[in-house]
Amino acid sequence: MQLAAGLSDKQKVVAIVDALTARLPTLPGRQAFDPLRVHVEDCLQRYAPDASVSDALLRHYGDDPWQPFALPRQNLSVKMVRQAAAASVDDVITDVALGSQGDARLAARLFEALFPMRLPAQPACGLLTLCRQQEGRGSVLVNSNDSWAVRMLLRAATGLPKEDLLRTWQLIELPDGWGDDDQNEITRFLAAELAEAALGTGGWELLSENADPTERLKEQLAALTEQLQEARRETRAPIVVCARYTRRWVELAVMLVTRFPTTVFLFWTGDAPPAADMAGADCAVLEPSWPDGADRRWQLNYRRKLTQLGGHAA
Repeated sequence: MQLAAGLSDKQKVVAIVDALTARLPTLPGRQAFDPLRVHVEDCLQRYAPDASVSDALLRHYGDDPWQPFALPRQNLSVKMVRQAAAASVDDVITDVALGSQGDARLAARLFEALFPMRLPAQPACGLLTLCRQQEGRGSVLVNSNDSWAVRMLLRAATGLPKEDLLRTWQLIELPDGWGDDDQNEITRFLAAELAEAALGTGGWELLSENADPTERLKEQLAALTEQLQEARRETRAPIVVCARYTRRWVELAVMLVTRFPTTVFLFWTGDAPPAADMAGADCAVLEPSWPDGADRRWQLNYRRKLTQLGGHAA
């Protein structure tokens, strides 16, 4: 507006609208971390006292030359997400939660939402890429001790809060010991787990009412394939099947992803990075990964801080 010399205010507004209209179609419909920002803003709107929001904004970001024209809660949520990769955001969380109702657990809600963003971005994005690449093809190996780090890294890469991730990315954990069972038995077991993930409790039984066991299984598998394809189209994410690494599981994964092509298998190998001979032709190793045992330290730090802030680690 300052550079639009010689124009009336009305002409300036029209020129600005025309310029923005010409550019908007080329912009993405949603920024990568919008869901996280909206979640943080919603928490602040619901549970944070006005005075605590204003004080936290002034104390921690008052000298920041970047000051978006927005309401204090909107401004603070943008800045907190922007700085979420640094552990110093914990001080902002503590300050903005001052005076909030204890049963709202505001500090724990904010910490739980923002914590994944401080995990290393390169392994997080690499894991997301491999899960997409290996869908229907094989498996992924990571040097974690369970699925906790996998969930956190997927959240870091997608920018999705916990509940949004669980609605979009289904993670199924297989119990230890299943890798040595009969192949047909494993297929039926996994089919039932996939049906429950897609359709809820009892989903496998809903797929067919045929009295003949052989025909019922055939109908169940056919109906499940259709439902999984629909779920994949709607969520735009594969189902991640997780288990502790065994060589047998890597071999079985090649067959199982052919039977269930909207899945990807992910196996954790413990503290040490997977050795080259652990991976077969259809198995991808996450590289670069994180230092040995780092996922345990992340989880312990997360649990300690969440407990301090009044939360309960699940």
